[in-house]
Amino acid sequence: MKPYIKQYSLENFQLKIHYLISLLISQYYILFIQMPQIIQIHIGQAGIQIGDEGWELLRSESNIDLDGKLIGDEADHCIFHETSNSKYVPRAVFIDTEDLVVVETKKGIRKNLYAKQQFLNGKESANYHSRGIYTIGRSLVDEAQEIIRHQVEKCDKLDGFIFTKSINGGTGSGFGSLLTQRMSVDYGKTIKSSITVMPSPNICTEVTEPYNATLSIHTQLEHEDLSICVDNERLYRQCDELDIELPNYQNLNQILSQITSSLTITSRKQSIQGFGLKEQKINLVPYPRLHFLQSSITFKSQDTQGIMNELFKNNCSSCDNQNKSYFSNSILFRGDFSPMDIAGVVNSKRLEFSESKQVDFVQTGFKIGIVNNPMIQFGEINKKGAVQIQNSLSIDQQFVSIATDFDKVYAKRAFVHWYVAEGMEESELSHAREDLEQLIRDYEGFCSGVDQQDEKLLTPSIYNIDLNTKRFIIEEFNILFHRNYYEQHKLFSYSVQML
Repeated sequence: MKPYIKQYSLENFQLKIHYLISLLISQYYILFIQMPQIIQIHIGQAGIQIGDEGWELLRSESNIDLDGKLIGDEADHCIFHETSNSKYVPRAVFIDTEDLVVVETKKGIRKNLYAKQQFLNGKESANYHSRGIYTIGRSLVDEAQEIIRHQVEKCDKLDGFIFTKSINGGTGSGFGSLLTQRMSVDYGKTIKSSITVMPSPNICTEVTEPYNATLSIHTQLEHEDLSICVDNERLYRQCDELDIELPNYQNLNQILSQITSSLTITSRKQSIQGFGLKEQKINLVPYPRLHFLQSSITFKSQDTQGIMNELFKNNCSSCDNQNKSYFSNSILFRGDFSPMDIAGVVNSKRLEFSESKQVDFVQTGFKIGIVNNPMIQFGEINKKGAVQIQNSLSIDQQFVSIATDFDKVYAKRAFVHWYVAEGMEESELSHAREDLEQLIRDYEGFCSGVDQQDEKLLTPSIYNIDLNTKRFIIEEFNILFHRNYYEQHKLFSYSVQML
C-alpha cells in the first residue's frame, strides 16, 4: 500500500503544481500584458451621431482603415475587437428607438467598420422620458442587454462603459435610464461613465426638456460613476471661436470625440501617468453624488502656458467658473511636452487656485497625464494639445437652470398627462425634482462654506478619515499590493499621499 500511496501523492502533487503554474501564467497575462478594454454604448440620435464621429477619430489614432484593417504594426485591443478574419471591430453598441439614424449609420462611410450585430433599433420615436422607460424602451431593453453581454464576453479585462447620450429627448433620458438601471444589476462594480448632452440655456430642441432632464439626472445620481456634462450652446460658441462658418452637429461631435479619446488614450498608448476611467473616478469624485463633471479642450495654443490658460476658457458647458471653486482637475497633455515645463505651469496654477478657487480640504487639486501621441483635430494633426476634465462647483448653474424651467412648466401641470398615460405616476416627477433640489444644495453647501460633514452629503471622502484609519487602509493595500500589483499600485500610491 505504501508505494501506491506515494505514487498517488506524487501524481496529485504534480497536478497541483501544473495547476498553480497555469494559474500564475494566466494571471500574469491578464494583469501585466493584457490591456483593459472599454465598451462604448451610444443611445438615441445624439448618442449615435456622437459615437459615429468619435469612432472616426479613434480609428485614425489606432491606424485602422474604413474597412477595419490594421494599417500599422501595433494592434489596439482596448477599444477594438479582432475577428477571425483579422478585421478590427469597435467595442460599441448603437441603440435607438427609431430606425432613421441607425440606418444612416449602417449606410455611412464607416459601414464596413461596424458589425450588424452592434445595432439595435425600434420603429418609433420615444419623444419623452416615460415612453423610453416604460413602453417602447421595455420592448428593447432585454435585447440590448444581450448585445452588451456579447460585447462583454469578448473582453478579457473589462475596465468600464462609456455612454454617449442626450437627456433632452425621450430615448437618451428614458431608455438610457432604464438600461443604466439594468446594467447596475448586471455589472455593479464596473465603472459606468457618460458623456451627457444637457439642456442649453438658450437653445431648446424639445418642449419637455425640463421633465426629461430632471428624471434622467435622478437616475444618473444613483447608477453612474462619472457624468461629463456638455451642451450645444457652448459648443457652438467654440465653433465660432475656431472661425467655422455655419457649424453643424458634425463639427460639435468632432469636438466631443476628443473627450472619448482622452478617456481611453492611456490604455491604448504609452503614457506618463494614467488618465483612464478609474483614475478619473478616484481623483475627481469626492462624494458619490457629486460626480457631474465638466470638460474643456485646447485648439490653438502650442506653448504650455498658453494651453493651460486656454483650458480654463474653453469649457464645453455653459457654466461660469470665474467665481466658483473646484474640487479637482484632471488634465491630459498630448504631444511633445517637457514634464518639467508642465510641472512648473501646474504648480503656478495650483498656487493661484489655493488662494481662492480650491476647496479647502483638497491639497493638490490636479491630476496630470502625458501622452506623446499628438491630437488629431478636425482631420489634422495638432502637435500639442490638452483635454481637461474638472469637478467644479459651477455645475450647479446647469442644474439651477433645469430646475427653474421645470418649475415653470410643472406649476401649470403642462404636458404631465403624456407621462402619466405611459404608466408613470405623477409623484415620480415631484420626487425627481426634490432630488435635483437636494443636489443643488449639496453643491451650494460648499460654495457657502458649510461643514463638510453635513448629514445631507453622502459618504465622506478619504480626506475626512482620521490618521489611524488612513494607516489601516494603507496596510490593507500593502497586502493586496503583492496579490494584484497592476490593479492596486495606483490606489496604494494614492493612499500614501494622503498622509
